Amino acid sequence: MPTVTEMTLSLQLKQLEEDGMVSRKVYGDKPPVKVIYSFTDLGKFFIPVLDAVPHGVINFCKARQSPLHKFTSPVSTGLDGLFRRYTITAEK
Repeated sequence: MPTVTEMTLSLQLKQLEEDGMVSRKVYGDKPPVKVIYSFTDLGKFFIPVLDAVPHGVINFCKARQSPLHKFTSPVSTGLDGLFRRYTITAEK
């Protein structure tokens, strides 16, 4: 999985929050604080769609005999694992 800078991740999470896809809860009032992101009902609606995208791309590339599938692997733990990596919960 490609690396992402903290700034990029922060901007993307802020945009997802503004779009109503995730909610944000801050624990603590002094640095370092703990921030937990959770999917909203709207965000949960898209989990199956987003979880299927990597697999669909790989299958498409294999069907077209594209070398791209050699460099793309599915997120083996799904979105839940991806978000937990960044201390984000995906409550279902």
